[in-house]
Amino acid sequence: MYVSLDPPADRYITGKYQVSVPGRRDKVLLPLAFCRECGQEYIVVARSTSTTTAPSYAARQDQDAGGGNDVNGYLYVSDDHPWPADPIEAQRLPDSWWSVGDDGAGQVLSRFRDKLPQEKWIDAAGRETAPGEGLRAWYVQAPFRFCLRCRTSYEEPRSKDFAKLATFAAEGRSSAVTLVSGSVVHGLESQHGLDPQARKLLTFVDNRQDASLQAGHFNDFARWPRCGRPCTAPPNRRVRRACATTPSPNASPRCWTCR
Repeated sequence: MYVSLDPPADRYITGKYQVSVPGRRDKVLLPLAFCRECGQEYIVVARSTSTTTAPSYAARQDQDAGGGNDVNGYLYVSDDHPWPADPIEAQRLPDSWWSVGDDGAGQVLSRFRDKLPQEKWIDAAGRETAPGEGLRAWYVQAPFRFCLRCRTSYEEPRSKDFAKLATFAAEGRSSAVTLVSGSVVHGLESQHGLDPQARKLLTFVDNRQDASLQAGHFNDFARWPRCGRPCTAPPNRRVRRACATTPSPNASPRCWTCR
């Protein structure tokens, strides 16, 4: 998935690989990766510097930057949950990143000070601009050390970023269905004009093995799982899965799946 460097509500989004917004060569498109714990998106970038021009950001296709350096990193953009000036007071840093000093005030550990998110202002072409101009973002160096939204931290700096951040192109079908279905369910919650009994999501698969696997994904990651294929296994080989409502005695067998 690729997005333009615009505020989240106004950005251009596409699932096709492109280097710029169609019809706007001056607006670059950069790939997204998502925190595997909370789903927060990060723009995957390579940062280039020059003595004659302002630093700029370009698309980085290799998202595994284990070991990391000043060049490879991620941009965090959020209107509703921006990175604070004092992350310790705001309780946004992982507990392992700071300690209490002799004066009783919290302070970032010395080995992490240069790893803190850096505020940047970036124009649509990917170039850094003066504060207040362009898109406000926070740059973090690779490898990915902690999520700026949910605070999930990774203490092994050389572990692969693939295990921490997900992309649509790199995920299997079950994970993709889980992500899309979870988004649909959350969207149904906001449809106040829709009858509560109609706020349901059914998924269908063509074999019992996939039904069992998908039911496991729903039980782990979704609040209202549904198994959309009736189970034909003998009664002693069936197990009840989580359901949005308590099934009646005459309920459809779709609430069952195989052991």
